Amino acid sequence: MNHKVLILTSRQNFVWTSMEEIITWIENSWVKWSESHHVNFELINIDETSFKDIAKMAFNADKIIITCFNLKMANVLAGLRGKLSLNTPWVFYLHGLASFGCWPLYRWEVGTLLTNKDVFVASCNRDLNQVRVIFPDIKTFIAPFSLPLPEKIKPFKKNAVKKFAFIGRISSQKNLHSLIQASSLLSVDFELHFFGKEDNYGSPLMGMKDENYLSFLKQLSHDLGIDQKVHFHGFMNRLDIEKMMSKEEWIFIAPSIHSDENFGMAAFRNLLNGHRVILSDWGGHADYPDFFPEQVKLIKVYQSVIGPWLSINELKQAMENEFPPFKNKKAPEYYSEQYIQTLQEKIFNYQGENSPVRTNILLNEILKRREDFLKRNESDGSRIYFNYQDTLKDPFFIAYAGGDFQKNEKENNQIVSWVKIHNGLITINDPHRGHFQLPANTTEFNTLGLSFFS
Repeated sequence: MNHKVLILTSRQNFVWTSMEEIITWIENSWVKWSESHHVNFELINIDETSFKDIAKMAFNADKIIITCFNLKMANVLAGLRGKLSLNTPWVFYLHGLASFGCWPLYRWEVGTLLTNKDVFVASCNRDLNQVRVIFPDIKTFIAPFSLPLPEKIKPFKKNAVKKFAFIGRISSQKNLHSLIQASSLLSVDFELHFFGKEDNYGSPLMGMKDENYLSFLKQLSHDLGIDQKVHFHGFMNRLDIEKMMSKEEWIFIAPSIHSDENFGMAAFRNLLNGHRVILSDWGGHADYPDFFPEQVKLIKVYQSVIGPWLSINELKQAMENEFPPFKNKKAPEYYSEQYIQTLQEKIFNYQGENSPVRTNILLNEILKRREDFLKRNESDGSRIYFNYQDTLKDPFFIAYAGGDFQKNEKENNQIVSWVKIHNGLITINDPHRGHFQLPANTTEFNTLGLSFFS
């Protein structure tokens, strides 16, 4: 009997370089698996294909692979299962959907069609933790993304000047202001390089926009007296960046607290290239020490009443301390084509029950919140939280941090540059967590990530 997979994909999600790389990789990996297992396949770009033609190809498929999700994909899926009653199991790549409760699936009438024959594919363990907040029972697989693996991962020669690089979008959720604050405290000679363009993304789940974040970072570097050591390159071609980093050891650094940091393609690429990385212990970052133990340092993410934070003290220490040495080594098997094809075979062969998927009541609150914000004209459609103080976010943020970690840095004696204390008030102008005030006698001040020791 000839088996068949239908791979549904879209170019509408190519909004970031990493998403283009990842979606293309998913497509290619399923094509390779199908060819090597003598399984028939159709790779369909839904942006260019009529629903009638998609339906014809779907009728004799054993699995439908969904590489990404958008409104067009929702309409296709709702048509296949809702209108045509085609119950072919779905293999659903989540990307960032789990970080906000997968509400788009229900807003666009796909979630109610899910059954226990379907599977969710997450890219990291903590993505899976977020899935469980809403879907306690649905079958899930963790499938890492990958790149062509080098024959050997080779360490670089160290330089007298520590060179740090952030490669990615210049966005407040990436927490780059904390990185600059920590850099100003370093006792070692260093350079800090930013590669990427400003995205003005803000925190859409909170209804918050970025306001000239790149200008803020440049001014912060100047005010802290390190502007000669901090370099903003703007967008650069990846090959040009790799050439620039090819002669000596660099340290890729990403203190991100982004709501859907579910893999970290730039970090992964630098690990394969033999560089070291310092990452927030957040989302997909948390898996890397298991496979690159000598190359990775993680900085714990703490929870507070005003949102998540990284300790500037701990970030500074990680930047100053040396990494352990390592010798030439093979790339981890976990990211190999063989491992991923074995996993894909398990996904293809999974047989679940044709019964509705159970969801947590929290989903109803998220959907209600979203509609309320829209009715009050306080959202572009993405917002589900009031702000970073909103407790509705907590299950998702705690899942991404790996636990409800809190810390009181009692020895701290300095405040961060985006905080002012005047006339009995603490005024906070945090580019990430927002603008608000607290009484100056707030007893838990050193639990909020607004101070450091110097």
